[in-house]
Amino acid sequence: MDLRFLVSSNSEDNLKCFICKNYLSYFPISLCSNNQSICGRCTPPEDTTHYQDRAFETLCQSVKFPCRYHLDGCIEELVPEDVPQHEQTCRFRKTGCVLTKPQQCAWFGPLPTLLRHYQEDHPDVFLKQGEFEMDVARSEEKDYFLEYNNSLVIFTIKFDCEDKKLLFCLYSNENQDFDDTSSYLSLKSGNVTVSYDFNLTSCHTKSFTELSLHCFCCSKNEEESVLGKISIGKRQAVKDECTPHLEETNSEIVPSFSSFNVIGSNILDLLMCQKCKKFATPPFYRGLYNLDIVCSKCRSSSYRECCRNSSFRSDFRDYKLDDVVTLVDYQCPNNKNGCTYTAKYEQMPAHYQFCQYVAEICFLDTGCLWNGPVKNAAKHIFDAHENLFIPLGAEVQMTFLDFDTNYKFIKIHDFLFKLSYAAQNHKRLVWSVQKMGRYQEKFKYQIDISDKDGGRLSLWHYCAEVTKKDSVFVNSNHYCYLEKEQLSMLPATEKNVNVTFTVKIFK
Repeated sequence: MDLRFLVSSNSEDNLKCFICKNYLSYFPISLCSNNQSICGRCTPPEDTTHYQDRAFETLCQSVKFPCRYHLDGCIEELVPEDVPQHEQTCRFRKTGCVLTKPQQCAWFGPLPTLLRHYQEDHPDVFLKQGEFEMDVARSEEKDYFLEYNNSLVIFTIKFDCEDKKLLFCLYSNENQDFDDTSSYLSLKSGNVTVSYDFNLTSCHTKSFTELSLHCFCCSKNEEESVLGKISIGKRQAVKDECTPHLEETNSEIVPSFSSFNVIGSNILDLLMCQKCKKFATPPFYRGLYNLDIVCSKCRSSSYRECCRNSSFRSDFRDYKLDDVVTLVDYQCPNNKNGCTYTAKYEQMPAHYQFCQYVAEICFLDTGCLWNGPVKNAAKHIFDAHENLFIPLGAEVQMTFLDFDTNYKFIKIHDFLFKLSYAAQNHKRLVWSVQKMGRYQEKFKYQIDISDKDGGRLSLWHYCAEVTKKDSVFVNSNHYCYLEKEQLSMLPATEKNVNVTFTVKIFK
């Protein structure tokens, strides 16, 4: 997933080091008291209090970040564990010019452009055909540069005119496997020619080869100039005609940012508010000294007022965590119970409200010790408390003397409902039907009261969420009722002590 589609250009800066402006992909990450994040490439200022941001590191340990040189052409995406090694060997890493004579060259840029730099800015030391000239009458140390397979190769010579020994080394300045690549050096002066076979090496395994040049200094040839030529690859049959094979590459480079892996509940613990002990969601706040996460709900009015009236800040907004959390997929906190749902944090509350894997105890206030996912509660009650079930539409009798709350259970397919009914002060009958589970669907129930003369009285209400037995009729919005006087509509029922009713449940 492309980073440009996940975060805006403004919030993207929150994922970058305050000092070097690179992604916070190089651990450890330091979070300073001034709310500035600093990567492991940089050193926090000595006058700033800083802590290791373990929450950010843990969240991002499996995130694939773009290489810091992605704007220069690197398309690698790496988890933070692999970043340090890659940055040391990345073929797009930045480097400086090695030339120090006659003065230090100030050029600094990506490795792929180093070759062009020597070709354009230092043509006097760039060997287009591998040919160079040296004076055996004086000592010298010099670096020459060649091109091989579109890579820069450095040829270093050290000549001592007193002992007539030449030390030379040919190595690649990039991290390419050139070990055991055959090369040879030929030196010619007058009618004397010396050649030497050796191998091109990498910059990490370079070693100097020693060659005596007494043959040039002791010859009758009065010329002090020696012509040299470096050839890389197979020795060519035709002398002075050495053309290494060059391969052209033309690959489209598109920097991208991989999405976060799913974040499990064990890592979610890092996002727990230290005040309410619940999972925090953006906006995140951090304690100034201990970096504890505080959710926005726990920043009470008195807490904020204290901060406003003081010149000393006790917390700060962590925009970096805000941005990171928008990219991760959370596992449902009930994943240990079997839930496989994953989603962005803003989508998780809607799922969690109706998740069928929430751990519950038995809904009955009978001392039953059962506990398990709410999706299994209906089966448990139906199996273990079968005597409390009534079929939908069954007739139930109650009186105005039923002061205690009675309840029955009704099972419709996989849905479980609890019917509660009671009499209040000999004057009112109350009913409530509650959903025994986390159902996203909305249900209504209808109470039908009839008499033997064929009269019928109906009232309906929405099914409420389950509550404890002693609080079923506390909230008047959760139940329906019928005053005793209202039964005058059913004369036959009004004269009897018993009231017979049936229940219907529908969406």
